[in-house]
Amino acid sequence: MGEMHPLPSPPPRGREHTHPLPWERAGERVKSRLVVIGNGMAGVRAIEELLKLAPDRYEITVFGAEPHPNY
Repeated sequence: MGEMHPLPSPPPRGREHTHPLPWERAGERVKSRLVVIGNGMAGVRAIEELLKLAPDRYEITVFGAEPHPNY
C-alpha cells in the first residue's frame, strides 16, 4: 500500500465564522459517519489505517454479506 498521509487539521476559526463547522457542535468535536460496503481486505485495511491516523474521528459501520471478518 502507498504512503498514507495524515488527515488534514480543521481550518483555523476566525471571527468571520459564526456557525459551527461540520465536525463540531457547541465547541465539541463530532464524529463523522463512515459507511463501508463489503468487509473484504481492501475496505477493512482502509479502516485500519483511518483508525491509526484519527481513532476518534469516525463512527464506522461496515455492511458485508460474509458471515465472518476478512482474513
